[in-house]
Amino acid sequence: MAASSSSSSSSSSSSSPPPSSSSPETTPEQWERMKAFLRSLPPADSLSRTPQSLEREKDLVSAFLSQHVSLVQLFLSLDQATRSGDEERLRHVARVIHRCFTSPLGLDLLTDPLVLPNLIVGMKHQEEEVRKLTTKILKQNLQVGEKRVEGGGEEREEKRQALIRRLVQGGGREGGEGEGGERGGGGGGGGGAVAGAVSSSVANALIQGVADSSIAVGQFSADALLAMMRFPVSLPPFLPASSSSTSSFSSLYASNTTLLLSLLHQYASTDPKIVKDSTLRLRYADIIAQALSISDTTPSLHAFLTSSSTGPAAGLLFNLVEGDKTGGTEDVLIRFSALELLDGCVGTRNTAAYVLERGTVRTLVALATGSEGGREGGEPHPILGGTALRVLGGLYHTLLRDDGMSGREGGGEGGGGDEEIMLLLMSTVLRYSESRREGDRLAALQVLCCFARASREGLRRVLEDPVLLESWLDMRGGSVEMKTAQMHSLAKALEGGREGGREGGGHAPPEQTGRVQATERQPEVVGVEMEEGGREGGRGRVVSQEVRALSDLRKLLFSRLGELNGSPSTMRFVLQQLQALPIPSLRHALYHLLVAVVGQEGGWGVRALFSTAGFREFLMSRTTEMDKIGKEWKYSLVEAIELETRGEGGEGREGGREGGVAVGMLGDEVIEELREFLKLGPFYAGRQAEVETTM
Repeated sequence: MAASSSSSSSSSSSSSPPPSSSSPETTPEQWERMKAFLRSLPPADSLSRTPQSLEREKDLVSAFLSQHVSLVQLFLSLDQATRSGDEERLRHVARVIHRCFTSPLGLDLLTDPLVLPNLIVGMKHQEEEVRKLTTKILKQNLQVGEKRVEGGGEEREEKRQALIRRLVQGGGREGGEGEGGERGGGGGGGGGAVAGAVSSSVANALIQGVADSSIAVGQFSADALLAMMRFPVSLPPFLPASSSSTSSFSSLYASNTTLLLSLLHQYASTDPKIVKDSTLRLRYADIIAQALSISDTTPSLHAFLTSSSTGPAAGLLFNLVEGDKTGGTEDVLIRFSALELLDGCVGTRNTAAYVLERGTVRTLVALATGSEGGREGGEPHPILGGTALRVLGGLYHTLLRDDGMSGREGGGEGGGGDEEIMLLLMSTVLRYSESRREGDRLAALQVLCCFARASREGLRRVLEDPVLLESWLDMRGGSVEMKTAQMHSLAKALEGGREGGREGGGHAPPEQTGRVQATERQPEVVGVEMEEGGREGGRGRVVSQEVRALSDLRKLLFSRLGELNGSPSTMRFVLQQLQALPIPSLRHALYHLLVAVVGQEGGWGVRALFSTAGFREFLMSRTTEMDKIGKEWKYSLVEAIELETRGEGGEGREGGREGGVAVGMLGDEVIEELREFLKLGPFYAGRQAEVETTM
């Protein structure tokens, strides 16, 4: 890349704009070249960025920078326009710089040793628009380019990660020599020293940018830092899975992330402006929370975040949650936001365990029960109480889930946690479920769902408490929103760890636990009883005793829905609701429940559906649903039933398993109806509609 003779002098200053005396003025001809360059570029919108237009853009950028205006001169022009107050020229040069860096050459340009110092100047510039421009450039180039259409994805990813290594590690071998580089390469240090200083300054500038007075600059800086920390989320495509360098590559990733978090923690914990401003501290806590959310996959990252020798770094988040007693804040809205961040990361085993270890769980219980500050018999905090309860629900869901997976049911350290706190939490849920505030009742629903879906032990605890169960499943007298939430939460509890039943279609994928290959085929009848030796359903599927016990508990939970709503059969109750209620959101929730029931081990769900009078006719009818999402939900239900009655593995079967949970339960005629329904799609209106249209 061509650069003027004064460009190197501009790169020696990374803390303030170059003085006008050493910056050659951009000529009128160069300003005109910039305008012409913008006119010659293809449109920047994603629809217009075809491979051909990208190749043309690459050639235009390369020719412009090498023949007319160097990239360093563009940064000097940017500074000149801001100092002179020429807004028109400022807009033009900003657009030129942005188009150069968002072109296919963007990552190559960032590796130029003369460019990074100017980006740092831009990140610290007095003009907000300049800071936004430069931080956005880094953010866009550092993020994984999944939605970009440049092509050559592997090459781009390799360049992106090389740039991250350079920015995080201070330039590697390039920056390993010279001591003058630490201050910005001021005069006499070798090129390696300058490169090293530039790289560490980029990381520091981004960390400082998170606290920028401009929210946009703060967000761009945070996004760029997170992109640097998250490389790679998975093994890069250019590194073979069997490569001997895989281990060292993962270690390098952990080292880079730890170094960045160390710099961030040090700055956020010592800078007076941030220490005094809880709003700014919340921005840094957000980054820590996102690091915690991926810490299960990187043990060394979790160890750093929670190490007492580092502060710990996780304290940036936990201090805000715990309030002013830990040097946090009394600001209710800040604490509320911090609780929301914590709610997003307690799903990881390591974070959940750290909440117990640190003692934060008692703060959460105090907020949920209204006993914070030693108050007894107080009301739960009107803003923080429900959120704290949700965090507790997610926390114990994680602990019970992992405890159940390891076969260690019940409390105990490292498992369900402190039994006393568990009992207190259950009583708090009951208190919330009886509240007049619907928000409190919804929070209680979420916690009950978390307990029931976490493990057999969690589900057993809920089933053994009739008052809690009634508050969850009794739909008489509640609002539509409450009834909808009740059905969705019950569906999620029956799904267990499976994520499915999403709005707009897509059945719940079959549960993996206990799946084995099916054996000989049994007669095609509805309602085959469970056989001896743990064989269930019409296909003689073999399942473990633990899986069968969990399935029995889920069956009991489903049956209680009908009992608590005055119906002799849960399926009769659900079908009556679907036949009588015109409210789309509630209908969708009921379909979600049926989709979850269909995938139950032993096939009892399919058996319950088709042994209910009128269900088959309702299922095959094309006139029951009026809205698009409702039609897709019904299609998802039919799809789930058909999948579970297949005798062999096929497309859409999770994990390549063979046989569904209800093989042999339905006759050939019913199965043919299901397949015909699926063949015609979710929006087919039926023959009657066709006749009416032609008349």
